[in-house]
Amino acid sequence: MVRWGWGLAALLAVTACDDGGDGQGAGGTSGALTDAAAGAPGDATAGGGDLSPVEGDMAADEDMAPGADMSGQGDMMGADPDMMGVDPDMVAPDAGGACPPAGPFGTAVGDVAADLQLPDCDGTLHSVHAECGQPLWIFEFAAWCPPCRQFAGGMEALYTDLGRDGLQAWFIISDTADGGPVDAAFCRQIRNQYGLTMPVLYDAEGAFQATFAAPSNSVNAVLDAAGVLRFKQQFSGAAAVRGAVAGL
Repeated sequence: MVRWGWGLAALLAVTACDDGGDGQGAGGTSGALTDAAAGAPGDATAGGGDLSPVEGDMAADEDMAPGADMSGQGDMMGADPDMMGVDPDMVAPDAGGACPPAGPFGTAVGDVAADLQLPDCDGTLHSVHAECGQPLWIFEFAAWCPPCRQFAGGMEALYTDLGRDGLQAWFIISDTADGGPVDAAFCRQIRNQYGLTMPVLYDAEGAFQATFAAPSNSVNAVLDAAGVLRFKQQFSGAAAVRGAVAGL
């Protein structure tokens, strides 16, 4: 009797599972999944519901959590330029631009500057675009201009200070004391007079004025490492130059 009683109880339990009521025998499970898919309270998709075990593992994974550091997950911005077919020498550090700079070129602050090429006092040709990859500060000097002479007197000390961070500088002479064109001999005279160690260039044909749409005297210009003109001002003092360089 005991054995028969256990068998009868088992049979009744199976019958109840198969019936399920209203055609929900084997369909009872699918019905539960349908409710879950509809976002029933307490399921994996409901707002505030419990995560399934798989989803919970993913959310607990530091690499997959929102806000996790993904810098090592195939981010091409940090990849070796050689791996992307790019010559490292053609990439401007911290600038995102190519060297030499590509056009279109302009003369306003925020534009990529066209290539200015001028000789120094010893005949070596210098190029703005050849300086790409490092910031460049340019001062235009006219010997007849009192503010130019005043600024030139402190330029070497300012260059020594600012140059510690990799800033390059050019001193460009546009005019002689009587407003005439500059030659190499006059260039050397000015270089020696002010004790300048940065490249001192001379501009006999107004190339600086044309390239930067600037006057012929006492102009400071600062270009960033990508060759973009970031500052251009006439009669600016050392503080303004420092501010422009600090903003790079």
